[in-house]
Amino acid sequence: MQCEFPAAQFWEIDHPATQRYKVRACSEIEVQRLHFVAIDLGAAGLDGDALIGSGFDPAKPTFWVAEGLLMYFTADIVSSLINTLSSLSAAGSQFAFTFMEQLRDDHIRFDSQTKLVDYWLRIRGEPFLWGSTQSELGKIIRPWRVNRFFDHNDLREMASDLSDEVIAKGEVICLAAI
Repeated sequence: MQCEFPAAQFWEIDHPATQRYKVRACSEIEVQRLHFVAIDLGAAGLDGDALIGSGFDPAKPTFWVAEGLLMYFTADIVSSLINTLSSLSAAGSQFAFTFMEQLRDDHIRFDSQTKLVDYWLRIRGEPFLWGSTQSELGKIIRPWRVNRFFDHNDLREMASDLSDEVIAKGEVICLAAI
């Protein structure tokens, strides 16, 4: 992304234990304009002051990405994160994130996920805790507004080389804006 956006600054917000490996890997290659902010979002939430202290400017439009993250948090933490991101976002900012689509029986899982996978995620301390339906998500993420959803069918249509690939059904990408 640094080649595609030569004037952009990048912030990597992650759990301190996970981020330690990323910092080490990036120090071995030439990575520029990348700022690391170590925060346990599940315990402490997003500390806007820490982000600003690292050089982040909330007056500039931002493109936020949260991929494969929100399903591991409770609804309260997801709501807090969404509110904090909106408070740190200038007009024109966008937010791309994935979420698990809540099933009719209120389970939060991939469509073909087995009870064995449920058990494996639970013993690893990574059960899916939050999900939503596409119809409810617009209310949950206010003041963000949904621009578009991308589900497994959309991904298949966008890339013809995926026609024979198995694409998991249940995790949806949302593009939202302020």
